[in-house]
Amino acid sequence: MKDNNKKIFLGIVAIATLIIAIIGATFAFFSASGGSANNAVTANATTLTNLGFTSSHSKIASNLVPVSSESEYFSRYPGIAASGAHSCLDDVGNQICSIYEFTVTNTASVAQTIYVSFVPSENTFDNMYFAAFNTSIASANYVVATGSTGTGSNFSLNPQTTASNQTLGHPATKLTQNSTSPISMPGLSTSLGGGESVTYTILIWLQETGVTQNTEQGGTFKAGVNVTTGGNSTGVTGILGESGNYVYTVHIYDEDAPGYNAVWIGQPISNNITQYTTASSAMAAFNNKPFYLRHTVENNVVTESYVGFIVTQAMASANSGMTAGTYYLKGGDGGASYSTNVSTLTTAFGSSNCTDYSGNLSCSVLNFGADIFDYGRVNVNDGGAGANCSVFVDYSGCD
Repeated sequence: MKDNNKKIFLGIVAIATLIIAIIGATFAFFSASGGSANNAVTANATTLTNLGFTSSHSKIASNLVPVSSESEYFSRYPGIAASGAHSCLDDVGNQICSIYEFTVTNTASVAQTIYVSFVPSENTFDNMYFAAFNTSIASANYVVATGSTGTGSNFSLNPQTTASNQTLGHPATKLTQNSTSPISMPGLSTSLGGGESVTYTILIWLQETGVTQNTEQGGTFKAGVNVTTGGNSTGVTGILGESGNYVYTVHIYDEDAPGYNAVWIGQPISNNITQYTTASSAMAAFNNKPFYLRHTVENNVVTESYVGFIVTQAMASANSGMTAGTYYLKGGDGGASYSTNVSTLTTAFGSSNCTDYSGNLSCSVLNFGADIFDYGRVNVNDGGAGANCSVFVDYSGCD
């Protein structure tokens, strides 16, 4: 009887095991997946060395004494050429200022707009000031101080002569003790074509307060300069034309040549016309004039033509209202871009340097000018010296 029960029990276990196996098989599944190796899709970005930077430390001061920058004599000493006998020294040889000169070079093949900041890292002084010049110290002559240090923001360095008016890039600024916040210097921002350089000078001094300044003896000031092309979303980027590829020319228009030696919208560019891949190379071939022609080419046919021009920081500093930068005027489109061109010119030249003749806006400063017409012609010239680039109704050329 026990054996029978044992057999029955074993049979039940076997059936239960079968049921479990069936249940397990019923809910079992296979997963399938596939994919690449982790590094199958890669792309390496270039490491840009598109800004060269060199500097001079020969005039850095280590034993400053306070000086009143409001004195008329202050201008005669820091501003003298670096080889001058009194460069940042008073009559008895005391160091009254510190000079840091640096040069930035655009080593990229395309134009860059650079932005410069002064970055203190240590400052134990309470009366340290700095100013910056858009030039080497040898050229920043006769800069005098006016105003009162007591009013802070009202204190500034002002050029004594018209010629030196172009040199002041950043006004005298008091450096807050223990602050390491970067100080933007928008007056030093400028556009550099491929291979172009610009030199700046930073002048530092300990301002005389008229009372004992013993607490500043043995003080320390340290700072750096940050130069970037990344401000305002500018910098080296891939050049992708919205309608095709850009081609630059400075071809000379000639009524006696086949096709007038012109670039015609709607036609291929003649093999007789030299094409350049950058604006800077085109300008170099045109006696370094700050204007050129740019064409959009699609399927080997010119679809758009522009006159491009550059307002340098020196031009902007010398002419009130001008704004440094690279600009384009679209022509040959029947005047469709006239309102856009008006906005471009008034930004570049400033409205005070432009005259509206109703359907023709003409802008000019010394040795530089531009004209746009509501029927589609655009022109940039060197102020009557004989050179210009134009886009007419449907063709373009320089002269």
